[in-house]
Amino acid sequence: MAGRPKSTRHIALLRGINVGGKNRLPMATLRGLFTDVGAAEVTTYIQSGNVVFSAPAKLAKQIAGEVRESITRELGLEIPLVVRSAPAFAKVAREHPFVDAVPEPKFAMVGFCDHEPSATKVAALDPNRSPGDLLEVRGAEVYLAFPNGSGRSKFTAAWLDRSLGVISTWRNWLTVQKLVELI
Repeated sequence: MAGRPKSTRHIALLRGINVGGKNRLPMATLRGLFTDVGAAEVTTYIQSGNVVFSAPAKLAKQIAGEVRESITRELGLEIPLVVRSAPAFAKVAREHPFVDAVPEPKFAMVGFCDHEPSATKVAALDPNRSPGDLLEVRGAEVYLAFPNGSGRSKFTAAWLDRSLGVISTWRNWLTVQKLVELI
C-alpha cells in the first residue's frame, strides 16, 4: 500500500488585497479557501495576503490556480497569486543583494513574479530609470532597494510587470523575514 505524498511548507502571496478598502478579502475566508482545496496547517500573516501552508508538491502547484478561481467565483475578485516552496522562499531571503544599502529594512523589497521573465526582457530594463534606487532580477524574483523611500521611485509594480511581461507581487524585507520565520 502506497503511503500518502509527503507534505511540505509553501508560501502563497496574493497581490492587491485589502489595500485602501479595495479587494476586501478577510483572512479567515482566505484560510478557508486554501483548506477547501487540500492545503493543511494554513496560517496567514497580516491582511495583505501572505499565506503559509502545507501540501504535497504536486498539489501545491495546483493550489494557486484553484484558489484564484475560488476567489473569482465566490467573491468576484480577480487576484493574482504566486506560490513558492519554503526552500525557494528561504533562498530568496538569504540572497537579497541590497539589504545593506537601505537605512531601514522596509525600504528593501522583493517582487515575486508569476514566472521567470525572458533574458531579453531583463536585459532591456533601464537600471538608471530611477536614480538612487537599485534593482536586480534573479530568476522569478526582482530585488529592489529604495534608499530614499519608495514613494517617488520610478521602479513601480506596473512598470516592472509591463517591462518584464510578468505579474508580480511585492513584499518588503520585514514581511519576507517574518514569513521565513513562519515556514
